[in-house]
Amino acid sequence: MREVDIDVEGDIVERQELLNATETLVLEGQGDGWLVSALVTWNRGLDPRPPEGDITLTDDRGSELFAAVTSVRADESPLDDAMLTLRVMYAVEGGTGEFASAEGEAEATIELAAARFRGRWRLRLR
Repeated sequence: MREVDIDVEGDIVERQELLNATETLVLEGQGDGWLVSALVTWNRGLDPRPPEGDITLTDDRGSELFAAVTSVRADESPLDDAMLTLRVMYAVEGGTGEFASAEGEAEATIELAAARFRGRWRLRLR
């Protein structure tokens, strides 16, 4: 098992909030030699549909890792209603280059504030 931690900062490129309490975020950022492009959609409890989304992580050599969202938990800050922390679980589904046959899981803790985010992705690859 190979474990990799990636700390990333970046922009919330798009944010949508629908009337049925479904939220969608598009995130793009970089850190620790990686580029991150992510889509996360979840519901704040009014709709029973599971969360959706995916992520592409690209290392500094150009190899890509692909993963699909399996769960999302959103926690609002009691001190700042503009601050939101997401805990996202992913199933790793392969990639390109070094990660062409990658399998495993990833988890992320993502802090959102205004139009920016900061997050840590922990990858566990087999």
